[in-house]
Amino acid sequence: MAESRPPTLADLDFASIRSAADIQLQADILNQIAQVQIDKMVEKNPQIKKLEEKGVPPVLVVSAAGLVLVGAAVFILLAYGAQMLSVFVSVLQPLYYTFKALETEQKDDDTMWLTYWFVHGVFYIAENSILIPIINILPAMYWLGKMIVQVWMVNFEGHIVIYDKLLAPFFRKNEAQFDHIIDEVKDEALDLVAQVKKEE
Repeated sequence: MAESRPPTLADLDFASIRSAADIQLQADILNQIAQVQIDKMVEKNPQIKKLEEKGVPPVLVVSAAGLVLVGAAVFILLAYGAQMLSVFVSVLQPLYYTFKALETEQKDDDTMWLTYWFVHGVFYIAENSILIPIINILPAMYWLGKMIVQVWMVNFEGHIVIYDKLLAPFFRKNEAQFDHIIDEVKDEALDLVAQVKKEE
């Protein structure tokens, strides 16, 4: 009597499903295929074999590893997708809202979006200076976190909270130093322009 071969993906036939019994048959084939693959993994991986000897079912180990990999993949996709979404949320959406605010005669909405762009500018400077190490070490978490903060800022006026509670007090306290730094930088830039013109 010939030995039956293990089932493969070619044995699946979802088009033939007409009843609950057909569904069960296809599910059994899938289970057998999965079991064959798990047995192969156990043979190739001594760590799984050791766990099996200790009473841990190989299917549990493989399933847990699969879940971790799928979870990591989803997290990375979400996080890097968050980088793209954060551009939409932090720049494109506010640009349109700013346009709408400028088109009205009210000044309150102008002030609100001017405040947003101030906060956005501070974040931009921080992101390209002091936050670089964090972005390099944890890029996925950073972009996901940034997207959440940007949604809060744009859609729930979180930028007003950041401005009122953090930035405005800091800038008021250090306004004289900022004025001095900006004047020095402006003077140096003008000197540089004048030198370039002389050399021409």
